[in-house]
Amino acid sequence: MRKGRVLIVENSTIALQFMKRYLKGENVTPAAAATAEEALTAVRKCQPDLVYLAFALPGMDGADCCRALKTD
Repeated sequence: MRKGRVLIVENSTIALQFMKRYLKGENVTPAAAATAEEALTAVRKCQPDLVYLAFALPGMDGADCCRALKTD
């Protein structure tokens, strides 16, 4: 059984560490991005099974990032 890939898009260090700790025992490989722009690049690179996307991000907000991910 392969591990699932999760991309966590979160600019809060505390929230990011919490999510990584939560997923540690869940048979997933977490990747992280702090901005929407980083997330768009990371999605192409790691091809995650799931993207956890915070709404409040610097620059492009989570809703705009979601739209960009859907069109890509």
